Amino acid sequence: MSGPFFNNQVIVLRVPARDRIKFAYKDVDLKNGDEAYYYARATQFDGERAWSSSIWVKAKYI
Repeated sequence: MSGPFFNNQVIVLRVPARDRIKFAYKDVDLKNGDEAYYYARATQFDGERAWSSSIWVKAKYI
């Protein structure tokens, strides 16, 4: 499994030891009001691939 991606660049790469993976990501480089998109790409052990839709975020810090 690889992903998420930020503006078309890989920022995290995870290789699970089992058939499931769970993780969270916090982009510390985003400033208040910045917008970015992320998506995840998964590659199964048998080589099949899947992509998420774009996930758009706008940084809003309190």
